[in-house]
Amino acid sequence: MTQARIDDLISSDTHWRLGGVPDGYQPLVLADMARLTKQRVVFIARDAGQASALVDMLVFFAPDVPVLEFPAWDCLPFDRLSPHGASMAKRMATLSALPHYEEQAHILVTTISAAAQRVPPRAMLENLGFVL
Repeated sequence: MTQARIDDLISSDTHWRLGGVPDGYQPLVLADMARLTKQRVVFIARDAGQASALVDMLVFFAPDVPVLEFPAWDCLPFDRLSPHGASMAKRMATLSALPHYEEQAHILVTTISAAAQRVPPRAMLENLGFVL
């Protein structure tokens, strides 16, 4: 996709979806979208492997654009096991970091299952968190 075509698609007051981009070209398109819109760009990956690979490529191809990863829980909702502490910590760290990036371009990478899972309200995260 050329620069002119991306500029034609982007409008500050609309949301749009983009699909069919080849896997190796996705980080470049996402980084360009974030730079041009100066807003949050959300990429929903099909699984954790694709999300992790995309984060690695984004860090390499677009070091100037902050990348946040929002992983899914590593267990099913009605399992007897609790989610692993590292995945819960990464989810909460991403949720608490999102308000700090509202005024600048950034990319949020998540999976379908992570996007479908419930999260605490924004007010709860703002009131309960603190920075050391």
